Amino acid sequence: MRRRPSVLLISICFHVLVLAAFATAPWWSPVTSWPMPRDVMAFSENPRLARLQDIELPAPVRARAPASASNTMAVPQLAPVVASAAIGPESEREDSIGRSSASFVEAPGPGVVEGLGAPSAPPPPAQPRSQEPPRQVGGSIRPPARIVDVAPQYPALARASRVQGVVILQATIDSRGNVESATVLRSIPLLDQAALDAVGQWKFTPTLLNGLPVPVIMTVTVNFELSH
Repeated sequence: MRRRPSVLLISICFHVLVLAAFATAPWWSPVTSWPMPRDVMAFSENPRLARLQDIELPAPVRARAPASASNTMAVPQLAPVVASAAIGPESEREDSIGRSSASFVEAPGPGVVEGLGAPSAPPPPAQPRSQEPPRQVGGSIRPPARIVDVAPQYPALARASRVQGVVILQATIDSRGNVESATVLRSIPLLDQAALDAVGQWKFTPTLLNGLPVPVIMTVTVNFELSH
């Protein structure tokens, strides 16, 4: 029985498709096994793990030694010491004089300036102050005479306010005639300080008791009066 041409063409196409499917089966077939992490190194022919001992470390840098002082500092050339032929050995007399003069050093004492040797005048002895309590002027104790008088400075406020009068003070005078202290017995407030400042600068003759100077207490007055 003779086949039709269409059947023959279909048969040929079917066989071609079957052969092509077999040839390309590895390409389109599903993947059934995937490589696991432990099998990754299997793709390498000779796997080799790196070790710490195999890592080459860089060589340490050596510190440069500092240059010696002998290389940096130049040694000065000293001139040779040559003894003079004109200088002879010291005699025994000169040697003894030199030793005696060198060993005698006078220590500076009081009143002697070191290095100069000129004595200076000692300071005058301080006059002993009487330790006796001050005596009240009167009776056998005569009041001392004032030898230095300082006028008080009239305060400007008291002058502008036309304040005047007498300020009475009690002054303590030492054995040398200086005013040690003063207190106000009769006060004028605007004039008290000016009176104290003035009396503090006064000076009296020493008061004698049995031929010896003694401190005394006496009353002094300071008069403030405005000129008209």
